[in-house]
Amino acid sequence: MNSTILVGTMLDEKAELMNERHSQQFLIGLPESGKTTFLAALWHVLFEKDVDGSLQFANLTGDKTYLNNICKEWVGVQRLERTKLGMESTALIQLRDPKTELLTDISIPDLSGESFEQQWTERYAEKGYSEIIDQSEGGLLFIHPDIRESELITNASQLANRIKSPESNVEDNHSNEPIEWDPHKSPTQVQLVELLQFISVLNRRSSIRLAVIISAWDRVHENQSDPDKWLGKRAPLLMQFLQANSEKFECKCFGVSAQGGDIEKNKDELQSIESPSQRIELISTGHKKTNDITLPLRWTIRWD
Repeated sequence: MNSTILVGTMLDEKAELMNERHSQQFLIGLPESGKTTFLAALWHVLFEKDVDGSLQFANLTGDKTYLNNICKEWVGVQRLERTKLGMESTALIQLRDPKTELLTDISIPDLSGESFEQQWTERYAEKGYSEIIDQSEGGLLFIHPDIRESELITNASQLANRIKSPESNVEDNHSNEPIEWDPHKSPTQVQLVELLQFISVLNRRSSIRLAVIISAWDRVHENQSDPDKWLGKRAPLLMQFLQANSEKFECKCFGVSAQGGDIEKNKDELQSIESPSQRIELISTGHKKTNDITLPLRWTIRWD
């Protein structure tokens, strides 16, 4: 009888191991692109398990103080302190898929936007970051609707509008003095394309899944309900790069409002929502709006 119990135990352990895997995922984005707010809302949904069909929290290795703190601020509709250099955190979270009972350990580093900007301005990346990218099978790229455009294009548009106005009296007050190039002022999509080029070199997989997260979607969805069309219109260089490198980057766009609205204008309304998870809005092309903020991870993990 003991041997039967032992064999049964061994088979159970083997089955459990077969249901487990590890999936390294990366999060990248420039300063204030929405990474920390997304992570706070994600942690809430994983832990509360109150969104139908969403991935669920199973276990965590390491200190969860950081995740708990940002989640508490998010639940209270507080403005989250964005991650800064020296505040970076990496958590090893075990996720459970309630549909299949599969388990996966995912490592998600919350790196500061400055660390990504530093890659662009100084052409430098920490060794730890390089190792994370090399081991990743997918990741999330964050872009905020208030992207920085080329100053040349912006100035040209403003000038054209002024010329069209009958009251305009345009004078050339510009100096002929050359302006020194400042990499910090480069257009957002130029910097993001460069970050993706770094990833294509550091990651030796033939293909990885990249979820493009357009954050603060509540600012744009009234005029645009298709994340793919928004990206093509507002960040055409980034879209062209992804299309030209589709063999390396299997891409899917998501419009995400992790907070659910403007906390300065709509704080009382957001706080009145009984379940914080219901504040979340996520949409992808061809799909209905949902509160399931785990969908991008489900897709990059290949549990779709």
